[in-house]
Amino acid sequence: MSVTCRVTGNISQPILRQLDSGSVVLNFGIGATHRKKDQNSGEWNDVGEELWINVSFWDEKAERLAGVLRKGSKVCVEGILVRKEYEGRTNLELSSPSFIESVSLSAHTDSNSDPWSVQENDE
Repeated sequence: MSVTCRVTGNISQPILRQLDSGSVVLNFGIGATHRKKDQNSGEWNDVGEELWINVSFWDEKAERLAGVLRKGSKVCVEGILVRKEYEGRTNLELSSPSFIESVSLSAHTDSNSDPWSVQENDE
Protein backbone atom coordinates (compact mmCIF):
# COMPACT_ATOMS: atom_id res chain seq x y z
CA MET A 1 0.00 0.00 0.00
CA SER A 2 1.31 3.47 -0.81
CA VAL A 3 0.58 6.76 0.89
CA THR A 4 0.22 9.90 -1.21
CA CYS A 5 0.50 13.11 0.74
CA ARG A 6 1.29 16.81 0.47
CA VAL A 7 3.86 18.52 2.70
CA THR A 8 4.55 22.25 2.96
CA GLY A 9 7.70 23.63 4.55
CA ASN A 10 11.11 25.21 4.03
CA ILE A 11 13.87 23.27 2.31
CA SER A 12 17.44 22.44 3.21
CA GLN A 13 20.28 23.19 0.76
CA PRO A 14 19.34 21.44 -2.52
CA ILE A 15 22.11 19.22 -3.92
CA LEU A 16 22.23 18.43 -7.64
CA ARG A 17 24.34 15.37 -8.60
CA GLN A 18 25.03 13.44 -11.77
CA LEU A 19 25.22 9.67 -11.22
CA ASP A 20 27.56 7.25 -13.02
CA SER A 21 24.52 6.06 -14.99
CA GLY A 22 24.13 9.57 -16.45
CA SER A 23 20.93 10.31 -14.51
CA VAL A 24 20.69 13.61 -12.64
CA VAL A 25 19.16 13.80 -9.16
CA LEU A 26 18.24 16.80 -6.99
CA ASN A 27 17.99 16.00 -3.27
CA PHE A 28 16.77 18.22 -0.43
CA GLY A 29 14.85 17.97 2.81
CA ILE A 30 11.61 19.71 3.77
CA GLY A 31 11.36 20.88 7.36
CA ALA A 32 7.74 21.01 8.49
CA THR A 33 6.21 21.73 11.88
CA HIS A 34 2.56 21.57 12.86
CA ARG A 35 1.28 25.09 13.58
CA LYS A 36 -1.75 26.42 15.41
CA LYS A 37 -3.22 29.89 15.47
CA ASP A 38 -3.38 31.50 18.92
CA GLN A 39 -6.98 32.63 19.33
CA ASN A 40 -6.00 35.53 21.60
CA SER A 41 -3.08 37.06 19.69
CA GLY A 42 -3.92 35.83 16.18
CA GLU A 43 -0.30 34.68 15.74
CA TRP A 44 0.74 31.29 14.42
CA ASN A 45 2.85 29.15 16.79
CA ASP A 46 4.83 25.96 16.20
CA VAL A 47 3.38 22.96 18.02
CA GLY A 48 5.58 19.90 18.46
CA GLU A 49 8.92 18.98 16.94
CA GLU A 50 10.09 19.75 13.43
CA LEU A 51 9.81 16.87 10.96
CA TRP A 52 12.30 16.51 8.09
CA ILE A 53 11.27 14.64 4.94
CA ASN A 54 13.72 13.75 2.17
CA VAL A 55 12.77 14.66 -1.41
CA SER A 56 14.33 13.65 -4.74
CA PHE A 57 13.59 14.86 -8.26
CA TRP A 58 15.19 13.27 -11.31
CA ASP A 59 16.64 14.23 -14.69
CA GLU A 60 15.06 17.20 -16.53
CA LYS A 61 12.82 18.14 -13.62
CA ALA A 62 15.83 18.04 -11.26
CA GLU A 63 17.81 20.37 -13.53
CA ARG A 64 14.91 22.84 -13.87
CA LEU A 65 14.24 22.95 -10.12
CA ALA A 66 17.94 23.31 -9.24
CA GLY A 67 17.83 26.66 -11.04
CA VAL A 68 15.07 28.12 -8.85
CA LEU A 69 15.24 26.43 -5.44
CA ARG A 70 17.47 27.77 -2.67
CA LYS A 71 17.98 26.84 0.99
CA GLY A 72 14.99 28.22 2.91
CA SER A 73 12.63 28.24 -0.11
CA LYS A 74 9.06 27.51 0.96
CA VAL A 75 7.67 24.62 -1.07
CA CYS A 76 4.70 22.30 -1.22
CA VAL A 77 5.55 18.79 -2.47
CA GLU A 78 3.05 16.07 -3.30
CA GLY A 79 4.07 12.46 -3.83
CA ILE A 80 4.27 8.92 -2.51
CA LEU A 81 5.66 8.83 1.03
CA VAL A 82 7.65 5.87 2.41
CA ARG A 83 9.97 5.23 5.34
CA LYS A 84 13.57 4.60 4.17
CA GLU A 85 16.05 2.80 6.37
CA TYR A 86 19.77 3.56 6.41
CA GLU A 87 22.84 3.17 8.58
CA GLY A 88 23.80 6.30 10.51
CA ARG A 89 27.28 7.67 11.20
CA THR A 90 27.48 5.68 14.43
CA ASN A 91 26.45 2.42 12.67
CA LEU A 92 22.94 2.62 14.13
CA GLU A 93 20.00 1.55 11.98
CA LEU A 94 17.89 4.66 11.35
CA SER A 95 14.86 5.49 9.27
CA SER A 96 13.36 8.67 7.87
CA PRO A 97 10.30 9.59 5.83
CA SER A 98 11.07 10.14 2.14
CA PHE A 99 9.14 10.90 -1.02
CA ILE A 100 9.93 8.17 -3.57
CA GLU A 101 7.80 9.59 -6.36
CA SER A 102 7.43 13.34 -6.15
CA VAL A 103 4.72 14.22 -8.60
CA SER A 104 4.46 17.94 -8.11
CA LEU A 105 6.14 20.90 -6.46
CA SER A 106 4.97 24.45 -5.87
CA ALA A 107 7.41 27.05 -4.61
CA HIS A 108 6.87 30.35 -2.81
CA THR A 109 9.52 32.57 -4.41
CA ASP A 110 9.09 35.92 -2.60
CA SER A 111 6.57 37.71 -0.44
CA ASN A 112 5.57 40.22 -3.14
CA SER A 113 4.49 37.69 -5.77
CA ASP A 114 1.88 34.99 -6.08
CA PRO A 115 3.00 32.52 -3.38
CA TRP A 116 2.65 29.51 -5.69
CA SER A 117 4.01 31.00 -8.89
CA VAL A 118 6.64 28.34 -9.67
CA GLN A 119 4.82 25.22 -10.79
CA GLU A 120 6.57 21.99 -11.74
CA ASN A 121 3.92 19.33 -12.42
CA ASP A 122 4.05 16.16 -14.51
CA GLU A 123 0.33 16.24 -15.14
